[in-house]
Amino acid sequence: MLVAVSGPPGVGKTHWIAQHLRQHNPENARYLSPKTETLPLDAAWLGTEFPSLRVLQPGQEAQLLDSLEGITYLELPWYLDLAGIEPLLQQTECVRVASPEENRVAILPPNSPETPWHNWANQTHSGNPLPLPPDFHASPPQVHRSQLNGQVFDFASLAVFWYELLQGAYGEVIRAKGILEIASGEAVYGDFVQGQINEEFAALDWPQWLQGRPQRLSGLEICGYQLQREAIVQTLDDCCLSDEQLHHYQQQIRASLDLEPEVTVV
Repeated sequence: MLVAVSGPPGVGKTHWIAQHLRQHNPENARYLSPKTETLPLDAAWLGTEFPSLRVLQPGQEAQLLDSLEGITYLELPWYLDLAGIEPLLQQTECVRVASPEENRVAILPPNSPETPWHNWANQTHSGNPLPLPPDFHASPPQVHRSQLNGQVFDFASLAVFWYELLQGAYGEVIRAKGILEIASGEAVYGDFVQGQINEEFAALDWPQWLQGRPQRLSGLEICGYQLQREAIVQTLDDCCLSDEQLHHYQQQIRASLDLEPEVTVV
């Protein structure tokens, strides 16, 4: 069974998939989101929430045809041309013709104006009540991505930046999400949707990283209008810990956990 899911930014596509996984608890579940190879934040979050989920990487689309067993979730980013993904969907559906359960699901704001997603989907579900403008596709929002692998943030400074970002200090933000490393050795997940009640950073169930710079995914994606990209990059850089600061914090935490101190090779 293949379930392809699309819709505007922040409407709740990934959370709909998570809810579907919790409700149906399928075996052999797989997930792929094309064109997100530079910053696969949703894939990383889903993989944390559902350890048994097999997360395919962009470029592994051919593996969608490997098996008819289980369920595959194909999350299509809002900026992806639906016509461009059509050959992959048609090829997959031809292979799975024995199954009547192929679904094209559009997650849309309640009472949204007519969109290309309406014509593409055979199912629509209500998501977050976003103020989707009628000319959304003619004037789409900007996207800013910061790849932050190896960067570690002072949490207090990061919290101030996040608050200012969501309050419009760097442009009108309609969607922001990120996986960010902090001085405690934890990775935290930030999730903002304009007009929604948004929770504070949540710690991910990842091992505490207490030796050197983390070697795992970290980054921030922002969608909005009139984004001040250079200011965002500069402020993030100002919030990062230097090598000396990071080493100091890690030694303190290791001592508090009664771990051996980190050995520095000269």
